[in-house]
Amino acid sequence: MDEIARREGGHADRLAGLDAFWSPRNFIAVKFARRTVGVQLPADRQWATRWVADGRKSRRSFSPILNEAVGAVQNEKAHVAVAIDLTGVFSPGEIRPELEHMTSLKGQRGDRKEVAELLADVKGVVLALDIDDDVRGTLVARFGQPVAPIRSVARPLLMEVMAAAGASLDELEGWEPTVDAKSISLEGAMTDSGLRRIGTIIELPAPHVDVPTEGATSSGASTEPDSMAAASQKHFTAVDAYLDDVRKARNSKRFGDAAVWIERYARKIDQLSILNVDPELQDYSAYVSARLHDLVDRLRGVQTRSAKRMAKHSNFYDRQASPWGEDQTTHYENYYGSGEYRHRPVYRDSRRETVARYHGRYLEGEKKEVRMEERAAGKEDARAIMNHIDQATSQVRRAMTNRYQVEF
Repeated sequence: MDEIARREGGHADRLAGLDAFWSPRNFIAVKFARRTVGVQLPADRQWATRWVADGRKSRRSFSPILNEAVGAVQNEKAHVAVAIDLTGVFSPGEIRPELEHMTSLKGQRGDRKEVAELLADVKGVVLALDIDDDVRGTLVARFGQPVAPIRSVARPLLMEVMAAAGASLDELEGWEPTVDAKSISLEGAMTDSGLRRIGTIIELPAPHVDVPTEGATSSGASTEPDSMAAASQKHFTAVDAYLDDVRKARNSKRFGDAAVWIERYARKIDQLSILNVDPELQDYSAYVSARLHDLVDRLRGVQTRSAKRMAKHSNFYDRQASPWGEDQTTHYENYYGSGEYRHRPVYRDSRRETVARYHGRYLEGEKKEVRMEERAAGKEDARAIMNHIDQATSQVRRAMTNRYQVEF
């Protein structure tokens, strides 16, 4: 812990009898066991001391899915494991309508109700990472009932579900699938970009980024401009690393499915240290974070805007209004009542048949077109935002390089 504290630039401490250290990035880390470290943020010594003492006194029980992740690390089957407990999160009723639009299920026979009940009975997902010369990942989704109804579409369906949640991972396309009785597993290589995305799931402080420091100082003695140059260079490199992932996503077909990761990148940028960072660069990173949040709003707004447009169509046809005008589908007949002749409208069967055909064939095409139009518009707006960010990045890179005579 002393070595970690030294590298972090913080100081070692003891909390409720356990080794700990404080980081200048406003968090406290506590060593609970040889392979277990807890992190509390923002740093609050009193709260952290009570948390540690409570954790040592009581032995809380975790859900099976969380215990699986803990066991994978403790048994040295993985270096890193991330688990999300999803028990009871979804209901079949909210999943069932979404299945109609999922391309992975197109042409698949079977009861959609059964598939909805299966997906709603998901217990959780575990991602285990084995880190050696390269990084291998294993993603496991566990269910409370047999996965036979989706066995043939396991991988594309899992990827489509993640994409719908705005958390797509392009790496999964090349991973090998394995389907067991009640689980779906994918295994393959993990890229640096994928690691950064997975790392954002856990709300830890943004990491330091090591950069070359040649030219930052001309002698062993550090001056204030040299210190600001080095800190600013680190800050800019960290921001640009996150932006590089967004740039890659911008040129991929899954750009619209990356909202979760982009939002978390914006949070990480907000958490970067600004100690000794050039004020202009601080303004730049704040601008980048704000624009990334705008970008996420545009991507997530696609579904809302699509739903509003489609609702107008649905409400119209639910009233069985004729798409070609009432004079083509309605006629009046005379009848005798209340002592006089009157007339009333009569809706012929042909009108109902016409509207039914229109509703079942044309309207479905309209909905599909609306979704495609809104997704395309959302992506274009998001790409425009990224273009503005790239312009700001070029300007600040040039300004910082000229100011400190160090390559940014």
